[in-house]
Amino acid sequence: MLLLPESDVFFHLNHPIRWVRVTGVVVAIDEYYGRRIYTIDDSTGECIECALAIPKPPSTKLQNEKAGRSEPDALAATKGNISDTASDTHPVPEPTLDVDIGMVLEVRGSVKLFRDQKQIAIQTLQHIRSTEQEVQFWNKIRDFQRDVLSRPWVLKDREVRRWKKLQDIELIREEKESKKAKKMAEVAVENSSLPSRLMANSLGSHRRRPVDGYAPGRDKSGEGAKSRSMRAEHSSRIKRVKSYAEGQYDALGL
Repeated sequence: MLLLPESDVFFHLNHPIRWVRVTGVVVAIDEYYGRRIYTIDDSTGECIECALAIPKPPSTKLQNEKAGRSEPDALAATKGNISDTASDTHPVPEPTLDVDIGMVLEVRGSVKLFRDQKQIAIQTLQHIRSTEQEVQFWNKIRDFQRDVLSRPWVLKDREVRRWKKLQDIELIREEKESKKAKKMAEVAVENSSLPSRLMANSLGSHRRRPVDGYAPGRDKSGEGAKSRSMRAEHSSRIKRVKSYAEGQYDALGL
Protein backbone atom coordinates (compact mmCIF):
# COMPACT_ATOMS: atom_id res chain seq x y z
CA MET A 1 0.00 0.00 0.00
CA LEU A 2 1.54 3.28 -1.16
CA LEU A 3 1.24 6.64 0.60
CA LEU A 4 0.43 9.91 -1.11
CA PRO A 5 3.03 12.46 0.07
CA GLU A 6 1.89 15.05 2.63
CA SER A 7 -1.48 13.39 3.17
CA ASP A 8 -3.16 10.45 4.87
CA VAL A 9 -4.27 8.87 1.60
CA PHE A 10 -2.88 5.43 0.74
CA PHE A 11 -3.25 3.46 -2.47
CA HIS A 12 -4.14 -0.14 -3.19
CA LEU A 13 -3.43 -0.58 -6.92
CA ASN A 14 -4.96 2.69 -8.14
CA HIS A 15 -7.65 2.90 -5.45
CA PRO A 16 -7.22 5.77 -2.96
CA ILE A 17 -7.70 4.37 0.54
CA ARG A 18 -8.37 6.56 3.55
CA TRP A 19 -11.01 4.77 5.64
CA VAL A 20 -10.71 1.14 6.72
CA ARG A 21 -12.50 -1.51 8.78
CA VAL A 22 -10.77 -4.31 10.64
CA THR A 23 -11.91 -7.08 12.96
CA GLY A 24 -9.65 -8.88 15.37
CA VAL A 25 -8.75 -9.83 18.91
CA VAL A 26 -7.47 -7.21 21.34
CA VAL A 27 -4.02 -8.40 22.44
CA ALA A 28 -2.78 -5.26 24.23
CA ILE A 29 -4.08 -1.99 25.66
CA ASP A 30 -1.72 0.93 26.29
CA GLU A 31 -2.72 4.10 28.11
CA TYR A 32 -1.15 7.45 27.21
CA TYR A 33 -2.01 11.00 28.07
CA GLY A 34 -4.89 11.98 25.82
CA ARG A 35 -5.12 8.68 23.93
CA ARG A 36 -5.51 4.94 24.31
CA ILE A 37 -3.93 2.37 21.99
CA TYR A 38 -5.59 -0.98 21.24
CA THR A 39 -3.36 -3.54 19.53
CA ILE A 40 -5.54 -5.81 17.39
CA ASP A 41 -4.59 -9.11 15.78
CA ASP A 42 -6.77 -9.60 12.68
CA SER A 43 -5.15 -12.93 11.66
CA THR A 44 -3.31 -11.39 8.69
CA GLY A 45 0.10 -12.08 10.19
CA GLU A 46 0.63 -8.57 11.51
CA CYS A 47 -0.98 -6.70 14.40
CA ILE A 48 -2.19 -3.16 13.96
CA GLU A 49 -2.44 -0.37 16.50
CA CYS A 50 -5.75 1.47 16.80
CA ALA A 51 -5.59 4.86 18.53
CA LEU A 52 -8.55 6.34 20.38
CA ALA A 53 -8.45 10.00 21.43
CA ILE A 54 -9.46 10.50 25.05
CA PRO A 55 -10.87 13.93 25.95
CA LYS A 56 -8.66 15.70 28.47
CA PRO A 57 -10.42 16.52 31.76
CA PRO A 58 -10.92 20.28 32.17
CA SER A 59 -9.12 22.08 34.98
CA THR A 60 -11.18 22.36 38.19
CA LYS A 61 -9.64 25.75 38.93
CA LEU A 62 -10.57 27.04 35.48
CA GLN A 63 -14.12 25.76 35.90
CA ASN A 64 -14.42 27.51 39.26
CA GLU A 65 -13.13 30.77 37.80
CA LYS A 66 -15.64 30.60 34.97
CA ALA A 67 -18.47 29.81 37.39
CA GLY A 68 -17.31 32.49 39.86
CA ARG A 69 -17.26 30.06 42.78
CA SER A 70 -14.71 29.72 45.57
CA GLU A 71 -12.86 26.50 46.42
CA PRO A 72 -15.13 25.51 49.39
CA ASP A 73 -18.26 26.09 47.30
CA ALA A 74 -16.84 24.02 44.47
CA LEU A 75 -15.90 21.23 46.90
CA ALA A 76 -19.39 21.24 48.39
CA ALA A 77 -20.97 21.08 44.95
CA THR A 78 -18.71 18.17 44.05
CA LYS A 79 -19.63 16.24 47.18
CA GLY A 80 -23.31 17.03 46.75
CA ASN A 81 -23.52 15.66 43.22
CA ILE A 82 -20.54 13.38 42.74
CA SER A 83 -21.99 11.41 39.86
CA ASP A 84 -22.71 14.50 37.72
CA THR A 85 -19.30 16.00 38.42
CA ALA A 86 -17.51 12.77 37.56
CA SER A 87 -19.36 12.45 34.29
CA ASP A 88 -18.60 16.08 33.37
CA THR A 89 -14.90 16.19 34.27
CA HIS A 90 -13.93 12.73 33.02
CA PRO A 91 -15.86 12.03 29.83
CA VAL A 92 -14.96 8.60 28.47
CA PRO A 93 -16.25 7.34 25.11
CA GLU A 94 -18.96 4.77 25.57
CA PRO A 95 -17.36 2.05 23.35
CA THR A 96 -14.24 1.91 25.54
CA LEU A 97 -15.97 1.17 28.84
CA ASP A 98 -16.13 -2.61 28.45
CA VAL A 99 -13.09 -3.22 26.24
CA ASP A 100 -10.65 -5.76 27.62
CA ILE A 101 -7.87 -7.98 26.32
CA GLY A 102 -9.22 -11.03 24.49
CA MET A 103 -12.33 -9.31 23.16
CA VAL A 104 -13.11 -9.29 19.43
CA LEU A 105 -13.71 -5.78 18.05
CA GLU A 106 -14.71 -4.25 14.75
CA VAL A 107 -12.83 -0.98 14.27
CA ARG A 108 -13.64 1.73 11.76
CA GLY A 109 -11.38 4.71 11.20
CA SER A 110 -8.80 6.49 9.08
CA VAL A 111 -5.27 5.30 8.37
CA LYS A 112 -2.35 7.46 9.46
CA LEU A 113 1.38 7.14 10.00
CA PHE A 114 2.92 7.42 13.46
CA ARG A 115 6.70 7.03 13.61
CA ASP A 116 6.65 5.35 10.20
CA GLN A 117 4.11 2.77 11.42
CA LYS A 118 0.52 2.56 10.23
CA GLN A 119 -2.18 3.25 12.78
CA ILE A 120 -5.94 3.49 12.66
CA ALA A 121 -7.49 6.60 14.17
CA ILE A 122 -10.65 5.10 15.66
CA GLN A 123 -13.98 6.62 14.67
CA THR A 124 -16.28 3.84 15.89
CA LEU A 125 -15.86 0.64 17.89
CA GLN A 126 -18.19 -2.34 17.89
CA HIS A 127 -17.98 -5.44 20.06
CA ILE A 128 -18.27 -8.67 18.03
CA ARG A 129 -20.13 -10.97 20.41
CA SER A 130 -20.37 -14.12 18.31
CA THR A 131 -18.44 -16.07 15.71
CA GLU A 132 -21.36 -15.64 13.31
CA GLN A 133 -20.89 -11.85 13.27
CA GLU A 134 -17.18 -12.30 12.63
CA VAL A 135 -17.85 -14.65 9.70
CA GLN A 136 -20.33 -12.16 8.22
CA PHE A 137 -17.62 -9.51 8.35
CA TRP A 138 -15.17 -11.85 6.59
CA ASN A 139 -17.72 -12.39 3.81
CA LYS A 140 -18.14 -8.61 3.38
CA ILE A 141 -14.39 -8.17 3.11
CA ARG A 142 -14.14 -10.97 0.54
CA ASP A 143 -16.91 -9.47 -1.62
CA PHE A 144 -15.40 -5.99 -1.38
CA GLN A 145 -12.01 -7.31 -2.41
CA ARG A 146 -13.48 -9.15 -5.41
CA ASP A 147 -15.96 -6.52 -6.64
CA VAL A 148 -14.11 -3.28 -5.90
CA LEU A 149 -10.43 -3.48 -5.00
CA SER A 150 -9.52 -6.06 -7.64
CA ARG A 151 -10.87 -3.87 -10.45
CA PRO A 152 -9.19 -0.71 -11.74
CA TRP A 153 -10.62 2.50 -10.42
CA VAL A 154 -11.88 4.51 -13.41
CA LEU A 155 -13.49 7.93 -13.29
CA LYS A 156 -16.31 8.80 -15.65
CA ASP A 157 -15.78 11.58 -18.18
CA ARG A 158 -18.29 13.78 -16.39
CA GLU A 159 -16.42 13.41 -13.11
CA VAL A 160 -13.09 14.15 -14.83
CA ARG A 161 -14.52 17.35 -16.34
CA ARG A 162 -15.96 18.38 -13.01
CA TRP A 163 -12.67 17.87 -11.18
CA LYS A 164 -10.74 19.70 -13.90
CA LYS A 165 -13.15 22.62 -13.62
CA LEU A 166 -12.72 22.68 -9.85
CA GLN A 167 -8.95 22.58 -10.29
CA ASP A 168 -9.05 25.50 -12.74
CA ILE A 169 -11.20 27.50 -10.32
CA GLU A 170 -8.75 26.77 -7.53
CA LEU A 171 -5.79 27.86 -9.68
CA ILE A 172 -7.54 31.11 -10.64
CA ARG A 173 -8.35 31.80 -7.00
CA GLU A 174 -4.74 31.18 -5.95
CA GLU A 175 -3.48 33.44 -8.75
CA LYS A 176 -5.82 36.24 -7.66
CA GLU A 177 -4.74 35.87 -4.05
CA SER A 178 -1.09 35.96 -5.11
CA LYS A 179 -1.60 39.15 -7.14
CA LYS A 180 -3.54 40.73 -4.30
CA ALA A 181 -0.81 39.88 -1.79
CA LYS A 182 1.87 41.26 -4.14
CA LYS A 183 -0.08 44.49 -4.63
CA MET A 184 -0.59 44.89 -0.89
CA ALA A 185 3.15 44.39 -0.34
CA GLU A 186 3.96 47.07 -2.93
CA VAL A 187 1.51 49.49 -1.30
CA ALA A 188 3.05 48.79 2.10
CA VAL A 189 6.55 49.49 0.77
CA GLU A 190 5.35 52.69 -0.88
CA ASN A 191 3.63 53.86 2.30
CA SER A 192 6.72 53.11 4.36
CA SER A 193 8.90 55.27 2.05
CA LEU A 194 6.37 58.15 1.88
CA PRO A 195 7.46 59.92 5.15
CA SER A 196 11.11 60.01 4.05
CA ARG A 197 10.11 61.51 0.67
CA LEU A 198 7.93 64.13 2.36
CA MET A 199 10.79 65.08 4.67
CA ALA A 200 13.20 65.35 1.75
CA ASN A 201 10.74 67.56 -0.13
CA SER A 202 10.23 69.82 2.89
CA LEU A 203 13.98 70.22 3.32
CA GLY A 204 14.47 70.85 -0.38
CA SER A 205 11.83 73.60 -0.44
CA HIS A 206 14.02 75.76 1.86
CA ARG A 207 17.03 75.49 -0.38
CA ARG A 208 17.81 77.83 -3.28
CA ARG A 209 17.47 75.91 -6.44
CA PRO A 210 19.96 76.79 -9.19
CA VAL A 211 18.78 78.48 -12.38
CA ASP A 212 21.07 77.94 -15.38
CA GLY A 213 23.68 76.56 -13.02
CA TYR A 214 23.61 79.58 -10.61
CA ALA A 215 21.65 80.32 -7.48
CA PRO A 216 18.79 82.86 -7.82
CA GLY A 217 20.59 85.41 -5.61
CA ARG A 218 23.90 85.16 -7.45
CA ASP A 219 24.82 86.40 -10.93
CA LYS A 220 26.98 84.53 -13.38
CA SER A 221 30.11 86.27 -12.13
CA GLY A 222 29.60 84.60 -8.79
CA GLU A 223 28.59 87.81 -6.98
CA GLY A 224 25.71 87.64 -4.60
CA ALA A 225 22.73 90.03 -4.26
CA LYS A 226 23.97 91.38 -0.93
CA SER A 227 27.37 92.28 -2.42
CA ARG A 228 25.70 94.09 -5.32
CA SER A 229 23.54 96.08 -2.90
CA MET A 230 26.54 97.12 -0.81
CA ARG A 231 28.47 98.23 -3.91
CA ALA A 232 25.52 100.29 -5.15
CA GLU A 233 25.14 101.98 -1.77
CA HIS A 234 28.88 102.75 -1.65
CA SER A 235 28.77 104.29 -5.14
CA SER A 236 25.80 106.49 -4.26
CA ARG A 237 27.56 107.69 -1.12
CA ILE A 238 30.69 108.66 -3.11
CA LYS A 239 28.52 110.55 -5.57
CA ARG A 240 26.85 112.51 -2.76
CA VAL A 241 30.22 113.41 -1.24
CA LYS A 242 31.54 114.57 -4.61
CA SER A 243 28.48 116.71 -5.28
CA TYR A 244 28.72 118.28 -1.83
CA ALA A 245 32.42 119.04 -2.32
CA GLU A 246 31.76 120.61 -5.72
CA GLY A 247 29.11 122.81 -4.13
CA GLN A 248 31.59 124.01 -1.51
CA TYR A 249 34.16 124.80 -4.17
CA ASP A 250 31.59 126.84 -6.13
CA ALA A 251 30.78 128.85 -3.01
CA LEU A 252 34.45 129.77 -2.57
CA GLY A 253 34.70 130.78 -6.23
CA LEU A 254 37.26 128.16 -6.98
